[in-house]
Amino acid sequence: MGWASVFAAVAIMAIGSALQAAAGVGLALLVVPLLALIDPTYVPGPMLSAGTVLAGMTAWRERHAVDRVGLSLSLAGLLIGTVLVAVALRALQGPVLPKVFGILVLLAVVLSIFGPPLKATARSLSVAGRAAGIMGTMVGIHGPPIALMFQKRSRRLLARCSAHSSRSHI
Repeated sequence: MGWASVFAAVAIMAIGSALQAAAGVGLALLVVPLLALIDPTYVPGPMLSAGTVLAGMTAWRERHAVDRVGLSLSLAGLLIGTVLVAVALRALQGPVLPKVFGILVLLAVVLSIFGPPLKATARSLSVAGRAAGIMGTMVGIHGPPIALMFQKRSRRLLARCSAHSSRSHI
């Protein structure tokens, strides 16, 4: 790893983090493929570390809007999924890993577009957390399963949270 690749990785992370903080997307979907192109060792370890810091900072900034019960259930599932996939990764090394990950992301996209609206229940949040743990441990992208649980949330709730957030930054 030369200084040029380190500098490029830091610049990509900065841009992806700024996009994520501003628009809610950009970190994993933009950054992971670019970091993997620069040097595969940047995924998932450094990506997970940077993503954890950004998620913590965002959660702190938006703490008034955090669904604590949902977060607890999701995190419990995330822990279980992370442990399960850490064991399974020994069997999925090599060219199989990107295919499995690609299938999981495509499944999340298909469910998002064509699937029934998912409700954030204790069971669904736990399952989504496990799926997020699996995907996050594989390549550093946790978001799609959790996003599926909350994408159909009440617009009134989201607008209220957004308005509160805007007022708190003025």
